[in-house]
Amino acid sequence: MNPFCLTKSARRIVSWAGLFVGLLTCLVGWTSFSVPTADAMERVPDRRIARGARMRRGESPRPRLGARMLRRSGSQVAWRSLFDGKTLGDWKKTEFGGEGDVEINNGQINMAFGYSMTGITYSGELPRMNYEFELEAVKLDGNDFFCGLTFPVDKAYCSFIVGGWGGTVVGLSSIDGADASENDTTKYMDFKRGQWYRIRVRVEPERIRTWIDDRVIVDQVTKGHKISIRNEVDLSCPLGVSTWETKAALRNIRIRTLP
Repeated sequence: MNPFCLTKSARRIVSWAGLFVGLLTCLVGWTSFSVPTADAMERVPDRRIARGARMRRGESPRPRLGARMLRRSGSQVAWRSLFDGKTLGDWKKTEFGGEGDVEINNGQINMAFGYSMTGITYSGELPRMNYEFELEAVKLDGNDFFCGLTFPVDKAYCSFIVGGWGGTVVGLSSIDGADASENDTTKYMDFKRGQWYRIRVRVEPERIRTWIDDRVIVDQVTKGHKISIRNEVDLSCPLGVSTWETKAALRNIRIRTLP
């Protein structure tokens, strides 16, 4: 008789027996490896109780891991303010010809309408590579760019245009001779009047990156490309901020070198 040719009743018994053995094996494994002992439970600290105890003792609660990492990375390189909120300092009004007034009120630099441009240019010492530059800008009136940020890239210069060509174009001018409206960095964004935007540029060997608030706008490889500016912003070099027939304001201007 072939041992594998069992009757229907025998096969049913074998099937139920196999199921029982499988359940028993799972139960033994769970009790052996998943249930911690009382000693192990006592060794696991309750973080919420420990945090509350520190607060009751008047100690500062330990910051969460993400906050600790952010604070550690931020402490590696200190920002240097380029505007004290009271005077222009090393900034000067850019003499484009037809520029509007530049005044300081309420801790911010106000730039009036120009025909066609108004701006400021920095005359202090600057890095030309491995640095970040950041400011906050607001469009108060007008329909074109409220922040044309011109900055050094090694021996060349580039401009980050925010809100150009009718108010929505964002990008770098220029890459291989093409300006912000017609190269690979071109983006389109809506900008609200009266709303402050945090604008940041990072210049590294072979790379330029920009942000508006926490959004990455440009991530441009520079190796193998010609970096330049338009003739209109020559007077913004080595570092300058300009507007085009638009009233705007700036604040919290700062810079830092990268490690």
